[in-house]
Amino acid sequence: GGGGKSELIDFIKKTPLEKRKELFHIGELAFEDDFVWLWEKFQEDDLWESVGGKRLFSKKHPLGYVQFEDWNTPNNLCDLVAAKFNVAIHNKYMSHPEFYNDHTLFIEFARGIVDGGYKRVYDILADDMLNRVAKTKRVIKKRSRVRFFRTRYPKKASFASAKPTTGMN
Repeated sequence: GGGGKSELIDFIKKTPLEKRKELFHIGELAFEDDFVWLWEKFQEDDLWESVGGKRLFSKKHPLGYVQFEDWNTPNNLCDLVAAKFNVAIHNKYMSHPEFYNDHTLFIEFARGIVDGGYKRVYDILADDMLNRVAKTKRVIKKRSRVRFFRTRYPKKASFASAKPTTGMN
């Protein structure tokens, strides 16, 4: 959150189709987002815990879940869901080339430096997919992220009442 992806997608969705085609070369919209897969794994961790097992991918946090952050382990959740894009996109879209005649597929994911960044995802995505994509990257300064979270979660965010310092970039 806080990267502006939702706002960009909302703008594209609200732009009339003909104008979207003319200005941006974007047709009918389809989306793949790894958040659903991440959330499923968080819930599976809850299930494992409920039957006496250990959490595999996440720990609980007062605002939800936090994935384990050691991306050098074999059960790295971010790598798993990045690889899942390959299967989902091949099955739904790449195996149906007519889809691209009038549709545009958006692949949405967010990665921080600790997760290897977006370049790590590109290393995992299949070459035949990457050869067809236009990439956009949103880089948001810390001050903007803090402002976003204060606006979206004013009562929940632990820093909601904290004032930004000049040390933020």
